Amino acid sequence: MKSFSKIIFSLRRIITGIIFLCGILAIIFGILNIAKAKSCRNWPVTQGTIIDSMPVHAIKSDGTSVYMANIVYEYHVDDKPYIGTNISHFGYNLFNPEEAFYKGSIKNIKPILDKYPISSDIVVFFNPESPEESFIDPQIKLPVYI
Repeated sequence: MKSFSKIIFSLRRIITGIIFLCGILAIIFGILNIAKAKSCRNWPVTQGTIIDSMPVHAIKSDGTSVYMANIVYEYHVDDKPYIGTNISHFGYNLFNPEEAFYKGSIKNIKPILDKYPISSDIVVFFNPESPEESFIDPQIKLPVYI
């Protein structure tokens, strides 16, 4: 019996260590994301125009219904036109509702759609080394991983 309790104690220590390590990795990942978000705020800006602003309906992997804000904008860098869809510096995959930051019920996404109506002029932040990488909302919005 004593050896069985030692095995259980060892397993608990291993599991505790794994959970602790996962927590440390999540903290590091979060700090790196915040650092990236802050550096993106220093990107150059250009004028842009909203060319589409509408809710998109999707079904999450758990079967629940969700709406996402689909904001599409056009901007120019060195006289070259670009199309952007990233609202925040983290971006998201419009076709994966698990990754969307601007999602929820129509009521939840209405403020972002109202903020960016079609044909409105906007400020676009773009990556000077890769101008196709852009976003329009410089506020830090982190995804929730819990």
